[in-house]
Amino acid sequence: MFSFFHKEKEFISCEWIEYGVHFSPRGLDHCCMYVPAAKDMGPAVPLKNGKYCINEFYKKKKQLKNRQRKGIISDKCKGCYVLQKKAWEDKKEFENVVLNLNYKCNADCIYCFSHKAKTYFNTKIKDVPVYEIMKDAIKKKLILRNCEIHLGGGEPALNYEFEDLIELFLNNDCNNLKIYTSGIIYSKGIEKAISKDACRVYISTDSANRELYKQIKNVDKHDEVWNNIKNYCNAQTKEGICVWLKYIIIPDINDKEEFISEFIDKVVESGAKAIVTDIERGWNDKNSKNEEQMKPIIKLLKFLITKAKEQNLEILHFPASVYALDTYKDFYNSI
Repeated sequence: MFSFFHKEKEFISCEWIEYGVHFSPRGLDHCCMYVPAAKDMGPAVPLKNGKYCINEFYKKKKQLKNRQRKGIISDKCKGCYVLQKKAWEDKKEFENVVLNLNYKCNADCIYCFSHKAKTYFNTKIKDVPVYEIMKDAIKKKLILRNCEIHLGGGEPALNYEFEDLIELFLNNDCNNLKIYTSGIIYSKGIEKAISKDACRVYISTDSANRELYKQIKNVDKHDEVWNNIKNYCNAQTKEGICVWLKYIIIPDINDKEEFISEFIDKVVESGAKAIVTDIERGWNDKNSKNEEQMKPIIKLLKFLITKAKEQNLEILHFPASVYALDTYKDFYNSI
């Protein structure tokens, strides 16, 4: 009887709205999800004088959570697969912290949102200090050891606080780091996190062919990246699965089975134990509902998944792949 009258009310929300914060070059956002069916929520609190206004964000977060409890769902959230109806616990601690501190990069990938405006993103967007905010949040127990901490960009290793941030998190037993990198810069901080089995490092490779790599990345760093990957893999513990190599299917560029086979062989040779699948964002946004366009991509995804399973590799799907595999699951199963 007691538990019945004190049962938490169920309502629609998500882990990002309830427990997330996204530090971006625009300011502080509630969400960093790229989900094809949803829309960018935009900064809840824009940068002011080049600084993050974290106390103002805490207030905005409370207001947003109260709206969710009243059943008011933002139009920008509708269609997002992360939304769930359940009795969400009301707590202050963050479970997801995303640090996309700049858009600077040491590659110029043809599929990246900054490709057509690289001069702007590389020169106009400046690093914004976040180390002291993270230190204070840990001290106040807003960030606990099991919190997912994502470090991305651009290239996070170009951020002047990057190595210090890794050290801060490791020293405070934050062992759930997610790092998104080109792999061009070798980071001692990443190596240390890998050796402690405290991170997942997602490296955008997209090929195992030097000429194809140059075509996609617009830099000639294929050999350096795969050498860095091997060194990161050597830092893994026997049980650890920390290095995840990403293959984004880019129509008319790397969408051939021979390229995928070459990639899987290179993954195994490097010592990596896991891969990530994705579909080029711009193309996917235009074609995700076009069955004839999507069928060849689904076939390639199945080929990639099958090859990976043959080598006992762990597999993770990023949002575009998740949607494609779910939307066309009958066709996928029929292949």
